Amino acid sequence: MALPPFPPIVSNDSTSLAVADFGQTQRIDQVFLVLTNLLNILQNVAITQADSLNFFTEWQQAYNNLMSKVPVFTSASTPFGGVTTADINIRSNMNNLNSNYLEQIRSNSSIVSDDAKAMQSNISQTTDMVTQFGNMATAFLQEMSTILSAVYR
Repeated sequence: MALPPFPPIVSNDSTSLAVADFGQTQRIDQVFLVLTNLLNILQNVAITQADSLNFFTEWQQAYNNLMSKVPVFTSASTPFGGVTTADINIRSNMNNLNSNYLEQIRSNSSIVSDDAKAMQSNISQTTDMVTQFGNMATAFLQEMSTILSAVYR
């Protein structure tokens, strides 16, 4: 990103700092502004990722709730209660269907869990980047403070 040149401020007052060229100082301000904006963007990315993680958590909870609602049929349950061979066969078939259904739900829940783990890893990486950029901005300010202290002694 090319920054436009800053023209020097010119004044006839020889005691004024207005005759100085503050272009370099403005460039330093622009660099710090870019760092600050990048830090804000990374923080917003981390927030958005955290919201996505909440979505995955709720999605997984919905699968868990669904699994708890799948019935298991016994000889005492209705419908499909009874002890006749037909009742036993129907009950067995229904329990097999429900078992397959539960296995599919578990599989889907596992996929969502893996996605949530991947998202958590991404959040950790983004948080690390936010910390690194924050440290870089702090170091930049400290260096500028040291330089300015040396200049104005």
